[in-house]
Amino acid sequence: QNVDVRGVASQIRTNMDHPKRLLLLQYLYGIAKSDGNVDKSEIDLIRTIARHLGISAKDITSIEEPFNTGSANPYKVLEISKDCSNSEVKKAYRKLAIKFHPDKIGDLGEGPNKQAKERFLQVQSAYEEIKKTRGFK
Repeated sequence: QNVDVRGVASQIRTNMDHPKRLLLLQYLYGIAKSDGNVDKSEIDLIRTIARHLGISAKDITSIEEPFNTGSANPYKVLEISKDCSNSEVKKAYRKLAIKFHPDKIGDLGEGPNKQAKERFLQVQSAYEEIKKTRGFK
């Protein structure tokens, strides 16, 4: 069945705030991976939906990373390059911690709140891994 992806995404974008749209994107990746095999057409469709939802390429990569590899590249999760300074690492962490904090999602029920917490923990874990590797506090 043909679905007007742009039209549906436009309605979602109008009625759902940014943190909830990020959570929706995370759900879409989870659904795609649920059968154990994510094919290119699924990823392409999710990326298209994400762009129509107004989600940045950096956010898409950050959310997609753990689903692609099993163990996420901490720099991609924090949307930074490996050669950035420690202060840039901290700044990126703070920005994403605010963006993905479970309190931003509100009370959408157990499932969405669990997903928000998982995403927030991915950001925290990436930050801790970089701090440990670089030896800063």
